[in-house]
Amino acid sequence: MLPLGNTWADVNRVLTPQEWNVDNTYWGGQDYEGYAMLNRLLGTLDPATGSRADDGMMEHIGGARYRIRDIQSYHYVACTYQAIIANVLWAAAGLQGMRVTILDHDPAAVFIPELGRWVYEDRLLTKSTSSMAVVIRYPPRISWRSAQTEKRLG
Repeated sequence: MLPLGNTWADVNRVLTPQEWNVDNTYWGGQDYEGYAMLNRLLGTLDPATGSRADDGMMEHIGGARYRIRDIQSYHYVACTYQAIIANVLWAAAGLQGMRVTILDHDPAAVFIPELGRWVYEDRLLTKSTSSMAVVIRYPPRISWRSAQTEKRLG
C-alpha cells in the first residue's frame, strides 16, 4: 500500500531511471537473501518471539497488511527481488518455489501439492491489481487463469 495521500502518479515522479538504479544496487547488496530483504521491507524479525521491529521501509497496518512509510526513501523492488521474496514466503508456508528467468524479467513459480502442478506467478502480466497464474501441466500444456477467472470459477 502507498502512504496515505500518495498516488502512483507521485511514485512515478520519484522513481526516475537514476533512482531505479540506486534501488537495484540496494537490493543487489542483500546478496539474494530473501529473509534479509523481508527484514528491510517489513522490519527486523526477532526469531525468538516472531515479532518484527518497527525499523522497516514499510509500516505494519494490521494482519498481513503493510504500507510504504515514505515514497522518497523507499527502495522499489524489481521483479528479480520480488521473486526471491515470494520464494521465502512460500517456503515459510511449506511450499517449494523457484525464480523463473526469461529475457529481461524474473517472475516466479510455486509447486502446489494439491494441484500436483507448478504455478507461474507474474504480477506484470495483468492490467489490474490481481495476479496472473499459469498452471504448468506435465506433459507440457499451459493454462492461463487470472485471479478474476478463479473467482468466477469458484
